Amino acid sequence: MVNTRLAPLRTIGENPAVADTCGVPVNRYRFLSVSVGSGIFDIGGAYLSLATTPMWIEIMSAGRGWIAVALGIFAGWSSPRAMLGSYLFGGITAMQLRF
Repeated sequence: MVNTRLAPLRTIGENPAVADTCGVPVNRYRFLSVSVGSGIFDIGGAYLSLATTPMWIEIMSAGRGWIAVALGIFAGWSSPRAMLGSYLFGGITAMQLRF
């Protein structure tokens, strides 16, 4: 099942010439995608530096970026699986502090 709202975005990522032929504004979608993605990364970085570790330390991320990459591969680029995997990784991280 294909989400029709995200179909132009996926088409632009895979073959921008086809999207341009179909009349999709490629540059607008690219600009909005980079802007929204950057905003999400900014919020994550602010949370990491302000809430998780309230001071600056050298190894602040502690490998969490690699966990995000592994989560994307684990999910197979599917949003429901990514949510399930993030709850799994978050639950394991929370449980290690409890034990």
